[in-house]
Amino acid sequence: MPPLTARRLGLSLALLAAGLAACVAVCSSLGSSHYTLLDLFRHIPDGETARATILRVRLPRILMAALAGA
Repeated sequence: MPPLTARRLGLSLALLAAGLAACVAVCSSLGSSHYTLLDLFRHIPDGETARATILRVRLPRILMAALAGA
């Protein structure tokens, strides 16, 4: 295996960050309620409930799991 260069390190970190962002986006859209991450940007009748569910319940759990390395 070739040595780790600055370019390979940067590419590896960028791919890992993109994977983490994709996981956060997918996981924030999963749950027993039908709200998705896109509902934050849409004008839906129960938008406040969607915002509260995603921003106050799902995202903190996902971010803590990411910080813990789960």
